Amino acid sequence: MRQNIGQRKKRIILPLAVGSLLIVLATFGMRYIRTEPMSAEAIADKTEWTKHELAYALGRAPVVESNKEVRRRMWENIDNELKKYPEPERREIRREAFRCLVDNSIHQFRALPRDKRRKMVAEVMAKIEKEEKQSENRRKVNEASSEDERGMQKEMMTTVQTKLSADERTDLAPLIDKCFQTIRESGR
Repeated sequence: MRQNIGQRKKRIILPLAVGSLLIVLATFGMRYIRTEPMSAEAIADKTEWTKHELAYALGRAPVVESNKEVRRRMWENIDNELKKYPEPERREIRREAFRCLVDNSIHQFRALPRDKRRKMVAEVMAKIEKEEKQSENRRKVNEASSEDERGMQKEMMTTVQTKLSADERTDLAPLIDKCFQTIRESGR
């Protein structure tokens, strides 16, 4: 009779222990396995956010592919969610987003073969230099002393921006700088 009681306990306790373990694992998994929105549409349409999800979405947002309207809605949704938090928490969310972005970038960078990494770095550096030249040209337009100079420089920049490709603008940047210099000197 005692054996029957021991076997009955084993029949009850063993499934309860396994069931309890599964419940604990499922709870842990649901709590710590993220289900963040990955697409721009999902980010734009999400209504309830945790701080971690918001930081992850904010960190992914710059690299998410989508059309202009969906990107606008996505950024608007993220901004509205960020505004719900006080400034210190917003700062922490932004820091976590930046960490996420850097971690993802490092992971992707390491997955590339070495020659492709070098090529990518060279392309990024070329883009940065091009942006610096363009911002320098914009700054020069803003610094022009007379209305005529500003008008001529603005017209030149508008024409250059609309008529030339990015590569052509980069190639012609020294010449454009010389034109700006000539315009400034002629105004003196």
